[in-house]
Amino acid sequence: MKTLRLFAPALLAWSAPLLASAQLNFVDIAHTNNGSTAQALAISGNYAYLAAGTNGLLVYDISHPTNPVNIGHFVTNFDLEISTYAVVVSGNYVYETTMSPEGGGLYVFDVSNPAAPANIFHTNLNIFGGIAVSGTNLYLGGDSRLPDFGISNPAAPTLITNEIEATAVRKA
Repeated sequence: MKTLRLFAPALLAWSAPLLASAQLNFVDIAHTNNGSTAQALAISGNYAYLAAGTNGLLVYDISHPTNPVNIGHFVTNFDLEISTYAVVVSGNYVYETTMSPEGGGLYVFDVSNPAAPANIFHTNLNIFGGIAVSGTNLYLGGDSRLPDFGISNPAAPTLITNEIEATAVRKA
């Protein structure tokens, strides 16, 4: 048994370069040009939600991966030069962070009809960056703050906390 235990790691170490090179051989099965920069992507079921910079939120039907089809679109606001930055999906809701010359914000969309995303909430927190959902909590990142929203009612997120010391975040 000890010989097998020593041999298995050696075999794995020998084959690792072969496995790694196989993982890097991507094949383009489809692509689309949305006319903007793809800042972030979230996938739920047969739909891909794209944070497309100044082009807003784009929704693609990816039920046929070789033929992604843009079926929905929401432009946040042309006048303020708002750019979508990050996106996450939870159930029938898409949460999106934005940035603009006036600061960043949070948008919530009801996507129960993916072809017609409906903006149901917006706030300007002067923060933009990453976004994550865990249960009924939504977390935003971007500087030393880590705003935490309760999203049991997605149409009315509740700010739970807006400050976390940067040292505490680094230690976690």
